[in-house]
Amino acid sequence: MYHDASGFSYDYIDSLLEKNEFEQALVYLDGILEENPNHRDSLFYKGYVLDEMGRYDEALQNYDKVLGDWPNDFETLYNRAITLENLGEYGAAIQYYDRVLAIHPNDVDSLFYKGVLLYDRGSYHESKSIFEKILKIKPNDVDARAYIEKNNQQINQELPFLGIETDRVGNGFENRQVERSGDHQVKGSVDGIMENMADNSIILGGIGIVITIIVYWYFFKTRSRV
Repeated sequence: MYHDASGFSYDYIDSLLEKNEFEQALVYLDGILEENPNHRDSLFYKGYVLDEMGRYDEALQNYDKVLGDWPNDFETLYNRAITLENLGEYGAAIQYYDRVLAIHPNDVDSLFYKGVLLYDRGSYHESKSIFEKILKIKPNDVDARAYIEKNNQQINQELPFLGIETDRVGNGFENRQVERSGDHQVKGSVDGIMENMADNSIILGGIGIVITIIVYWYFFKTRSRV
């Protein structure tokens, strides 16, 4: 069993995390931090444990302590982005993914989740370019291809009155229709427009929901790095 100079055991803490024994893990980590308040790995693991427990603000505090001494610690930057997502602070999360990518431009995980957030915010062209970059790194990435198709559907979709936005719900997303802010001049009644677009909307909406469920079920189960 490997210990560092502080007595920190990676094997022991990993065994606790595998069994989801988060409270015991916190007791262990706090014991290390009592002797060495700036111990990087204890702060990092504590941030991860707190995030898993849903104590997101406390997780951020521990990640910030790491970044105070190691501002370019890309693992901590990445995990902080995930915690910000869990708090619903999507713009801030993108900024932290950008900080990871400034250090490791080809980090596929950071690229992927940044692309997802951009799609969620309606930045379809920018999102598409991110997934295209992923395919240059991993040509067989089926999830990146799926998101390119989703972005293409949104880019090519011409609705005179209604658009499709994506709302985060828990660890997934759902589609809803929203009024556009003057992108097109409205001609005819809303009822007439909806009658003409009904069939296409049902088909596109069904495809989008199926793809979204599959992708998010797979990717949002375990994301943080330890």
